[in-house]
Amino acid sequence: IEDPTEMVRAGKSVFVIVTKEVVLADRVVGFMHWKTTAYGQQAIDMMAAFGDELDMTWLRPKLDKEGSWKAFLDLKEMAANGTPVTEEILQNLLRELHSRKT
Repeated sequence: IEDPTEMVRAGKSVFVIVTKEVVLADRVVGFMHWKTTAYGQQAIDMMAAFGDELDMTWLRPKLDKEGSWKAFLDLKEMAANGTPVTEEILQNLLRELHSRKT
């Protein structure tokens, strides 16, 4: 695995898992490039749960490389607001993000 991992112990078992930043990046990139609104909602939920506990030294460069940093910032703002997010809101955000790219 090339992505950052951490070791988690569950009873006598030890598991190597990808970090929460890897999963979050996957959701933001999936929202931005695959236009999967469910991933956008999952990213919002994850950011609301994680708060400020994210390793931005890995996450920011990853999202910059994937062309998804602005999507992250917009989704993070939605998470901070705590306002319910609808499919329509996420579709509108996608349209706005993609119109800026052209």
